[in-house]
Amino acid sequence: MKLVMIIKKECLETFRIHRWLWLPVFFLLLGLMQPLTSNFLSDILEQFGGLPEGAVIEIPAPSSEEVYGATLGQFTQLGTIVLVLAFMGSISEERRSGEVKMLLLRPVSYASYWFGKFIVSSTVMTVSFLLGIGIALFYIQLLFEPILMPALYGSLAMYWLWMLFIIAVTTTFSTLIKRQTVVAVCSLIVVFGMQMFASMFTSIASWTPGALPNLAVAMATEEIVLPIASTIFSIALVAWMSVLYMKKTDWLY
Repeated sequence: MKLVMIIKKECLETFRIHRWLWLPVFFLLLGLMQPLTSNFLSDILEQFGGLPEGAVIEIPAPSSEEVYGATLGQFTQLGTIVLVLAFMGSISEERRSGEVKMLLLRPVSYASYWFGKFIVSSTVMTVSFLLGIGIALFYIQLLFEPILMPALYGSLAMYWLWMLFIIAVTTTFSTLIKRQTVVAVCSLIVVFGMQMFASMFTSIASWTPGALPNLAVAMATEEIVLPIASTIFSIALVAWMSVLYMKKTDWLY
């Protein structure tokens, strides 16, 4: 019941600051942009490229897998930044304002408080991601070749798990640090750093969470067990560390 109370309170707060509205709209626009841009790129360049009159631009049509990968690339770059900015103050802002003290004076455990925040943030992220990737896939299927669905399901699951990891990292730094700008910087350094490390050193970092975005883009079906397991373990680890930090320090002060 304590966890349910925190979830209800956080849902009301999320509606109050319109996060349920603007974050899904952002991902919808982000998902819509790549398929349309890829399909009409020749027309766009011809209209605004400043080319000599009569010049003809012939750009090979990308495959549906390439457009899908480019869409996930947009999510990995812009989507990650917006997710971190959206949730960087989920806990730190309440610590700074003192609201968390009033809340935890009730019989609410630190674990219920942290997981209530994490669950609501993850739900908003999931809805936004599904809307964004859903409209992207609709236009990819409409304008390009169909994508093989079995490989697509695995890819979407891996990428959703990566975004869940982003939420966990951001919530953890929001627990440790009161200043939202520092929370955002630290979260982005960790997330982008892990992804860059996995991209640069594929042989030694293929099991890390940072490998998931590339595996999702490639629609990989092999060698995915270790990165999935390590990501789930990392989410559980940072959750445990966050709650332990709240319990073992003067966190309320």
